[in-house]
Amino acid sequence: MPLRYDVPIASDLVFVSGFGAVSVADGTSLARDLAADRRVAPSFGMLVRVAEVEVAVVGGTDGAADAVSQLKSRGLRRTAVVAADDLGYGLGSLFASRAAAYGLAVQVFRDDLEAVSWLLGVEG
Repeated sequence: MPLRYDVPIASDLVFVSGFGAVSVADGTSLARDLAADRRVAPSFGMLVRVAEVEVAVVGGTDGAADAVSQLKSRGLRRTAVVAADDLGYGLGSLFASRAAAYGLAVQVFRDDLEAVSWLLGVEG
């Protein structure tokens, strides 16, 4: 699977990273897995790193809506996307606008520290 996630012990964050070409279907599959994972509490935030990932544009954006719906069903309310390049930033922004329609707060960042600070509610 090109996307994977980790839920470290004693953490309130889910860390997501990608490998190789990632499609919308991969994101939907990951969201389903997260929704079923009992280690993930509703109060958790999610940090998604899209650095050095090739995006496979396959199919429409309906899968993105399904992924957002899955994440919301688990109670996740905040997701930070960290993008190293303009393509990743644009895709993160597209996901953020789609997520807003479902009440999921998504912000896109270029810096890991800013993203984690936002997820944890730390003022800068």
